[in-house]
Order: sequence, then structure tokens, then C-alpha cells
Amino acid sequence: MPTRVRARYVDGKLELLEPLSLPDGCRVMIEVAEDPSDQDSQGSWLLELVDEVHSEYPPEAWEDRPTDFVRHKKHYLYGHPKHHDD
Repeated sequence: MPTRVRARYVDGKLELLEPLSLPDGCRVMIEVAEDPSDQDSQGSWLLELVDEVHSEYPPEAWEDRPTDFVRHKKHYLYGHPKHHDD
């Protein structure tokens, strides 16, 4: 079962911020991802997500979207009738 452990990269080495209970000589596989709570990268994940979504859908895919989605979200999500109380 994978275990997630936070670490800090300093002088070319990873320093664990929490102890691990592993036997000496145990091989591990490390997947590196920036910690979203890191002050330097705070908020950058949102910009990356926007870029990812934007790159997946070409501009012409957005042309057919409803312009009143927020106002009539129940209609578009659940099929409720549109309310016209302007």
C-alpha cells in the first residue's frame, strides 16, 4: 500500500519531514510532486488546471455553450424548466 510522505529538497537531497518505519536497505519508489501548501507554489495549481482544460478544448468548442448557464443551471443539469422571472 503506498504511503505519502512530505519532504523538502535541500542541496540535492530529499529531507523527510516525517519518519518512516521501513527496514534498512528497503527499496522504495519515489514520485515527485510539489506540495500545494508550499508558499512558493500556492495558487499555481489552479492556473495549471485552467491551462490544461483550455488546451483540451479548442475555442470553437466553447462557442455552443449556453450563455445563461448560471441563471438556469438546474435546467441544464437536471432538466428543470427555465424560470423567467426577469
